Amino acid sequence: MSLVSIGLLTYNHEKYIADALEGILSQNYRPIELIILDDASIDDTPLIIQKYMKRLKEKLVRVIFIQNKENVGNIPCNFNRLIRESKGDFYYSISGDDVLLPQSINLLWETLKKYPECIMVHANMVKIPDSYHFGDEINMNETVWKNKKSQIETDNFFYRLMYRNYILAPTVMRCKKTFYKYGYHDESIAYEDYEYWLRISQNEKIYYLDRTTVLYRKSETSMTNFSGNNYKLQVAMDAVFLTLKKYVQYLNISEQKECWRKYFADFIQLCQHNQYYDGLKSLEKKMNKIGILLDEPQANKDYLLEIRRKECELLAIWKESKVITHIIEQYLENKNIYHVAIYGYSKLGVMLCDELLNSKVNVDYIIDRKGRMLECSLKVYTLEDSLPPIDAIIVAPIGLYEEIKYILRQKISTEIVDVHYLIKEAVKN
Repeated sequence: MSLVSIGLLTYNHEKYIADALEGILSQNYRPIELIILDDASIDDTPLIIQKYMKRLKEKLVRVIFIQNKENVGNIPCNFNRLIRESKGDFYYSISGDDVLLPQSINLLWETLKKYPECIMVHANMVKIPDSYHFGDEINMNETVWKNKKSQIETDNFFYRLMYRNYILAPTVMRCKKTFYKYGYHDESIAYEDYEYWLRISQNEKIYYLDRTTVLYRKSETSMTNFSGNNYKLQVAMDAVFLTLKKYVQYLNISEQKECWRKYFADFIQLCQHNQYYDGLKSLEKKMNKIGILLDEPQANKDYLLEIRRKECELLAIWKESKVITHIIEQYLENKNIYHVAIYGYSKLGVMLCDELLNSKVNVDYIIDRKGRMLECSLKVYTLEDSLPPIDAIIVAPIGLYEEIKYILRQKISTEIVDVHYLIKEAVKN
């Protein structure tokens, strides 16, 4: 059995640290070493840790307790120190307000041993309330990720991460060699984990394990708890901005635009929710720096809302009808169309793709502006790419058929079908 190092970072966690330590003591894996770093807590966190030292040393092969004399406040810097102190072949880190489940370390270690081509494994977790204490009953079905299967992440994982962070940091175990190969955390970026996932995902295989390994507490001290704390929100905005700037060069032009649109849209919504108007000004400056204008006229916003409403109506009609899928298949087969592409991987596009999987018609690829950032098992192209020959392209998004038909006509000579027309014809029949 390999030595696994656990790095535990604490700061003012007196209400939670006992739960975190009980979780570590509950592990059924051996051997484990624990390195604790307290960043100059001003509450009783260090005293509680000291009370646990005897039990920890009896259970674990090595226990180190580091106490900063002054608050460093730099999470990446503190995590880097924990990593440097570790001696294991595998490394796992956790904060003093989260709780490991008994099988966690063993599950993560077994996964990395089973898939040696993977340098890192991440898993699922359940969120717990601030009032939770070790041993309390919880609903283990309330996981963060739903219906995601265990797998080696797809080759486009880097591009998907640029669009959204799919990795839950408290669930991650890494081979120690990762740090020798890719270095330590970037101490200039507060959200050190997201930057690191992007750094290694360009070249390395990462495994997702569909098991719950951690009880995650979004406590008042958590850096991801923005409620009533605009300072943390500003730190998050700046950290993600710096991270994207660092890696956006690896995307094509359309992907870069989509990536920045997602970043600004997400944080504009958070600032509005928190009534953080200085944050909105900060985002406006960043937007001007990047050169992307997102402030669409109200008429455009109203139009988009109307489109979404119509899409929901069509989805409801489709789900209730027993003939729509049959009529779509029949229409395509009557025209000898057996290989199609779908433009727009929206809800309608996903449903169409799923329905055609069980028919004689094969979906060869998807066309979508998100491109490689799209989470999809099929090959994805954008309108900037050369499109492979195909029998027909089915346009899924509402209100875009004429515009997209014109653009596609410049790129490829093939049948272009409006799925909404087919649905309406099906309803008539």
